[in-house]
Amino acid sequence: MKKKMTVSHIIIVVVLILMALICLYPMWYTLICSVSDRAYVEGGRVWLVPKGLNLASYRRILKDDTFFASFFVSVKRVTVGCTLNLLLLVLTAYPLCLPQRRFPAGKYLKWFFMANMLFSGGMIPAYVLMRQYGLFDSFWSMILPGAVPLWNMILMINFFRNVTYELNESATIDGANP
Repeated sequence: MKKKMTVSHIIIVVVLILMALICLYPMWYTLICSVSDRAYVEGGRVWLVPKGLNLASYRRILKDDTFFASFFVSVKRVTVGCTLNLLLLVLTAYPLCLPQRRFPAGKYLKWFFMANMLFSGGMIPAYVLMRQYGLFDSFWSMILPGAVPLWNMILMINFFRNVTYELNESATIDGANP
């Protein structure tokens, strides 16, 4: 059965399309400015479509070795950072989701993590810490400060708590370990 489009539905669709265009236009404008001739851009004549196609900036970027080196550092940071994040999140969240009789220190650790989430030391102590550990100006100084995102840890704890006890019991009977 087909639903009839009402006036309110049409208004909602139009508003959402306008909001999407407002969000996407700055990216589109940046792209058309990057491929337009410099004289047209500086003259303010580029608005919706590129004028005077010029790809010299892209040729210059692709010839530069530092672009690819920087891109590789970004890819490496994302892959190593995500892997370390996920590993530390699971290794931290699983023990904290256990009942207090199985992991008595969990209550204190949860409060420790909550306090760290709410009250940050700030930028200067983080800088001093990286300097003291010898991580200043290194690859690891970008990854380690955010290695355990605490909000994600809370979400992971709640996810692990939603796994029913019967499922854990069944897996244990089948020979699985924690």
